[in-house]
Amino acid sequence: MVAISTAMMIKGKQMSMDDAIMAAASNGSRSKMFEIMQDEDTVMVEMDMLYKMDTYMGMRKEMDAMENQTTTQGRRKKRKATTTGARWTNQRVPYDMNNVFSSSDRQVIMSAIADYHQYTCLRFVPASSADRNRIRFVNGGGCSSYVGMIGGVQPVTLAPGCRYKGIVIHEIGHAIGFQHEQTRPDRDGFVYINTQNIQQGVAYNFMRYPASQVSSYGVPYDYTSVMHYSQYAFSANGQPTILARDSRFQNAMGNRDGFSFKDIQLANVIYGCAAANGCAARTCPQGFQGPDCRCWCDSGNRANPVKICDGTVATVAPVASTPRPTSRTTRAPLNCQDSNQYCSEWADFGYCTDSRYLTFMSTNCRFSCGTCATTTVATTTPTVTGCTDNNQYCATWAENGECSRNPSYMSVNCQKSCDTCNNPTPGTWSTSNTVLCNHLHALL
Repeated sequence: MVAISTAMMIKGKQMSMDDAIMAAASNGSRSKMFEIMQDEDTVMVEMDMLYKMDTYMGMRKEMDAMENQTTTQGRRKKRKATTTGARWTNQRVPYDMNNVFSSSDRQVIMSAIADYHQYTCLRFVPASSADRNRIRFVNGGGCSSYVGMIGGVQPVTLAPGCRYKGIVIHEIGHAIGFQHEQTRPDRDGFVYINTQNIQQGVAYNFMRYPASQVSSYGVPYDYTSVMHYSQYAFSANGQPTILARDSRFQNAMGNRDGFSFKDIQLANVIYGCAAANGCAARTCPQGFQGPDCRCWCDSGNRANPVKICDGTVATVAPVASTPRPTSRTTRAPLNCQDSNQYCSEWADFGYCTDSRYLTFMSTNCRFSCGTCATTTVATTTPTVTGCTDNNQYCATWAENGECSRNPSYMSVNCQKSCDTCNNPTPGTWSTSNTVLCNHLHALL
């Protein structure tokens, strides 16, 4: 397996998130990063966030009013929070990517997606022709993404200097609806913006979003968020533009290579992962209810930010969004059981053989992983001719493991790349096999 680079380095020094995004831009694009208006329909703010013009102008009107409000008017009353970007339907994010990305680039992108799969109920699936709304990973002059689902094909731009796991997680974060942490409505309680050090003409990048447009969803401010810029963002003189009111975190801002615990919490809360997975609501005073229905807490370990709240640091089991039916030609004996309702989906994602989940899956998903003594059900293999792929990205997706992660799509549309041309489909099973499958299903 090829190692995935997460560190963002330049001349031997690790860069902050905003430094890396700035360095990735071409000279022409870098100057345009400081212009709000990118074209007649799109604006860019804070180096990498794209909005449709009408959306941004609506927000900007409220932002200007909030900035102009004097302290004598008292504290601004919070209204019910809405969001600037639509959420992806059913926690499902279809994607495709341009063919400009090398094999190693694609591995970086898929590694970032794997973290979303591990820690949230969001599912990034190869887009089919039926998916009108999708993200598309493209090359460009910098790193950028629209905020939230805007409808249609929306680009996530990754110039060569953006192809690090942390940056890809950051840009996907925008695509699912994340804004930058330092522009939250409540940020003034946690950071001080030193305007005298900001480059001329770009102070608008530090405007707070109104609570009517952006919500924290009850997740506390996070200096270590993958969405937080560093203390030197947009600095004119090399001096800090962002000062942490808690000085312990002054050097932590912007120095993230991946998710913080609170990033994971926010994604789960926004998309209602526990409820979406059918979990009975429970209170988790020190954390939040994870998509596996257990209480998740901060492990304090940046490499694996989550622990189960019984005090035991544990590898988090993969999580599922919506169970889907599966068909298998090999089944375990009738006394072999899965202990989790999502085992079959996890098995379809390849987690039975994934080293990160092997211990959990072999213990809790024996039926779906086939780790009990197995009984083979005979099937008739049809002769298939004209084995082809129906999508130009099939070979890329297969190379990145999508044949096992998304078999329901890949086995039908990417038969050549997944080598499933001679595999039976559900419609080829005999009546006796179908009866046996129904009997097994009833026992689960």
